[in-house]
Amino acid sequence: MQDDLSKLPYLFKLSTKTMGIIKQNIITAITVKILFVILAILGLITLMMSVGIGDMGLTLAVILNSFRIGMVKDPIF
Repeated sequence: MQDDLSKLPYLFKLSTKTMGIIKQNIITAITVKILFVILAILGLITLMMSVGIGDMGLTLAVILNSFRIGMVKDPIF
């Protein structure tokens, strides 16, 4: 912040956006994991598909979704 109190509204906006994206990522990850567990139990997908898509693909999706935090602009710049 460099001792500049005028940046506080930006930081509040950034923290709100960050918490929203974190909650989105957690809900998405849990939902997809549960879906793949159910599909694997029913025999509709293999273990390799579950690991490949459910773990690696979901990790990539969560990382790409987190890049949206950088879209919050500081009004001073």
